[in-house]
Amino acid sequence: LVIESELGQGTTIKIYLPLHDESTEHKISEIKEKYPRGNEHILVVDDEPGIRQALGQLLEYEGFEVRTASGGVEGISEYEKFRPQLVFLDVKMAGLDGLEVLRRIRLIDANAVVVMISGHATIQTAVEATQLGAYDILEKPLDTDRVLVLLRNAFEQRTLTASFLEQCDLVKFARHRPGAAEMNAAHAAAVRFVSESVPPPAPS
Repeated sequence: LVIESELGQGTTIKIYLPLHDESTEHKISEIKEKYPRGNEHILVVDDEPGIRQALGQLLEYEGFEVRTASGGVEGISEYEKFRPQLVFLDVKMAGLDGLEVLRRIRLIDANAVVVMISGHATIQTAVEATQLGAYDILEKPLDTDRVLVLLRNAFEQRTLTASFLEQCDLVKFARHRPGAAEMNAAHAAAVRFVSESVPPPAPS
């Protein structure tokens, strides 16, 4: 257990797990694989070939691995196989529309990052998409600069979220592994020590 504190920067408590057996190493590897970094995959679901081609080329040029689907049913199938980190999803499609596809994708993966795209988005559509968990909604024709800014922001947020969830899982594992009771006691004592060492704020 290591405590690092810097004036004006806050306090960090680090828990180091001794890798003394294969089961511990395997569990930590499982947790890290659950929240992958890099090699971002993007799925484009749109029934317009021109949109799929143009957006796919832009994303591939930016270094992303891209797959496309021409309809809702195919999009859901590709999502389950491809497990993309982000989805561009058309709102209006023949057959299964984008909002229903969004709902089903979120049932498959509650953390799915889905960007809706529409040629005639209404306020009602935007509200419904947001309620279903859409990350954002873009209007056609797509603006290249806005797409790139959105991608940067979405992946920065995703990286921070994945890092936080990974640390939460590691702490949970640390608390339930052999010797966890002693570690938890040390952790609690360290937190008390940090709390007692920080002076109270000056009266305003």
